Amino acid sequence: MPPGAWARPPRACSPRTGAEFGLDEETYAPQLSLLERFGQPREIAQASLWLASDASSYITGTVIHADAGYVTGR
Repeated sequence: MPPGAWARPPRACSPRTGAEFGLDEETYAPQLSLLERFGQPREIAQASLWLASDASSYITGTVIHADAGYVTGR
């Protein structure tokens, strides 16, 4: 499950942050997400929990993109 742009602590290991480009989250998030915000760690965890649950028992051989539309190439 590849996550998209998600909120993380300022010192997290991330190759790119909006701050590197002189942008704050309010300006940077809409460029990466159709929802115009960064995802929260709990949202990625919820998708992972669903995938590990019996509710997804018929899901196989696919990638669940928890990325708010990033892969659509907005």
